[in-house]
Amino acid sequence: MKKGFAFIIVIAVIGLILIGGVSAFVAAKNFSKNNAPRKFDFGISPLPSGKKEVIYASPVPPPYVNATPNANSNQSLAPGLDSGQGQGTIYSQPQGKYKISLPSDWKFDSTNASATYSTTKFTGTSGNISITYGSGKDPLGGCSETTNIQLIDRTVPGCLLLQKDGSQILTRVYTKDSAGINYTIEAYINAQISFNRPAILNIIKTIAIY
Repeated sequence: MKKGFAFIIVIAVIGLILIGGVSAFVAAKNFSKNNAPRKFDFGISPLPSGKKEVIYASPVPPPYVNATPNANSNQSLAPGLDSGQGQGTIYSQPQGKYKISLPSDWKFDSTNASATYSTTKFTGTSGNISITYGSGKDPLGGCSETTNIQLIDRTVPGCLLLQKDGSQILTRVYTKDSAGINYTIEAYINAQISFNRPAILNIIKTIAIY
């Protein structure tokens, strides 16, 4: 009777051990499904006894990616325009004829060319400025007031013509470059000219002709 009872106890203990092992296996399997395995680099170093010890290294961190985009990487500027460090832009004529510094509220407008001359126009809140190199273009308007116009390295005569709406035209500003090519600088000055005219003239002061 006692032997039979002891045998039943042994069988029950073995059963509990088997049930626990199965449960642990199922739990480990479920855990592996829910958690992606981590990759490790293995380094092996010999022990004095000749046996080898496996050393688990820390996972290699992913490469650092800068999340801040380059502010200048996707700028779309017209040919010849360069960033002016927050002060507007500098237009360099593609053939190296001249440069002009434009305030932040000004932009490259267009270039019209013929067989003998090329005119580039810049537009802003004060009006517009046109620079022509070559010959054959008819100048804007007439002349009711003569004045000296300052460029970056020279002072040249020019004409101003007042319009009925209070605007003003700057025309017949003639000069030459070092090779003797003719240049004409013209501008349309929006009303009120009391503050738009000085603004236009200050931009013309930045024109450098080579």
